[in-house]
Amino acid sequence: MNKQKLNSILKKHKKWLNYEEDGERADLNGADLNGADLNNAKLSYANLGYANLSYVDLSNVNLRGADLSYADLSYADLSYVNLNFAILGSANLCNAKYSILNLLRIDWGDLSDDLTIELMVRDSIFIGKDKMDIWANGGDCPYSNMERDFIFQESQPLWLNNKRKKPKYDDLQLFKKLCKEKDIKISL
Repeated sequence: MNKQKLNSILKKHKKWLNYEEDGERADLNGADLNGADLNNAKLSYANLGYANLSYVDLSNVNLRGADLSYADLSYADLSYVNLNFAILGSANLCNAKYSILNLLRIDWGDLSDDLTIELMVRDSIFIGKDKMDIWANGGDCPYSNMERDFIFQESQPLWLNNKRKKPKYDDLQLFKKLCKEKDIKISL
C-alpha cells in the first residue's frame, strides 16, 4: 500500500474515532503494511485482519478493539501498544517485541472450560469468591464497575460446578495455553 493511500485511510479513521463528518473506519483487511510508518497511529477498532504488519514499528500505537485476526505481526515492535479488547485469533507474533502484559487484556472470547474456569478462579481471588457465587446464581456482574485482568466469556454454570480454589497454572503456562487455544503464534 502506498504512503499516500495509507495516510488518507488513517486520516479518515481519526475522523471516524472523533465522530467527525467524512470519517470512516479503517479497513486494512489483508493490506501489506510491511515497512509502513505507524508509530503513534490511532487505529482503535480498525480492521487489520490478515494484514501484513511484519517488521512494522507499532510502538505507542493505539490498537484498542482492533481486529488483528490472522495478521502477520512477526518481528513487529509492539512495545507500549494498547491492545485492550483487540482480537488476535490466529495472529503470528513470532519474534515480535512485546510484553506479555500487553497481550493479557486482548479479547480472548470463548475459551475451553479449563481455561474459562482458570480465569474465573483468578477473578475470584481479586474480587472474592462470594461475589462470584452471587453472580453465578443470577446476581449482578461483579465487574460492572471494575477493570478485569482478562477479557473473556465467563460462564455461570461452569462457576457453579467449579471445584478449583486456586489457579492451576502459573502466569507463563496460562499465557502459553491461551495463545495455543487461540492459535496465536508466539516465541518466548
